[in-house]
Amino acid sequence: MVISERISRALEYQGIESTFRGTGNEKYGRVLKMVRTPTSEEYYKIIVLTGVGIIALGALGFTIMLLTGLLVPST
Repeated sequence: MVISERISRALEYQGIESTFRGTGNEKYGRVLKMVRTPTSEEYYKIIVLTGVGIIALGALGFTIMLLTGLLVPST
């Protein structure tokens, strides 16, 4: 595989594995090997899902505020 050869050459050049060798049986080095930059489609999906989550939490908070204002009498 061309990609795995490129990754191994890049890791050797950067010395990432040697940096994380003594930390937890190389678990951080393995994670760093698997990390990659997301594609533009993946990035767009992440942005959309994050926006939907923020809007949903805001709507839930606003609904709770309205219900509290209607149900609890102010003095």
